[in-house]
Formats: sequence, C-alpha cells, structure tokens
Amino acid sequence: MAKKLKVLGKPGLERDSDSKAIINSDTSAYKAFKMQRSAVKAQIKNVDDMTASQMAMQAEIKDLKKNLNKMMKLVESLTPKDKV
Repeated sequence: MAKKLKVLGKPGLERDSDSKAIINSDTSAYKAFKMQRSAVKAQIKNVDDMTASQMAMQAEIKDLKKNLNKMMKLVESLTPKDKV
C-alpha cells in the first residue's frame, strides 16, 4: 500500500508515494464541492425548463394570433357592408 506524504504548506493535500499523485484528503471541502455542483446542475435544469416553457408559450401565442385573425376575417365577411 502506498504511503501518503503531507504536502508542505497545503493542508488537506497528500502525495501518494507510489504514483506521485496529489490527493485531496479534505472530505468537508469535497462534500461542499459536490453540493455546489449539484446546486449548479439544478439551476441549469431550472433554466432549461423555463426556456422550454417559454418557447411553448410563444408557439401558443402565435397560434392564438393566427386563429384570431381567421375569426376576424370571417366576421368581416359575414358583416353586411354599408353602401353609401
């Protein structure tokens, strides 16, 4: 098993004596990082959901305007014209 050596001036960091890799042994910092990453992912999902919802609403508004214009043209065609 590889020996862990403390990194001078860097609390929470250790060097693996076999692979020479630097290892973060600060579990509370790692947990905080994971919580922050999870919060960012949730925010991104929320923005993506709101964007999809906005696009759906824009499509609905476009359909409503199109149908309203059709109805207005129909009403105009059924309304008798005054001859002066």
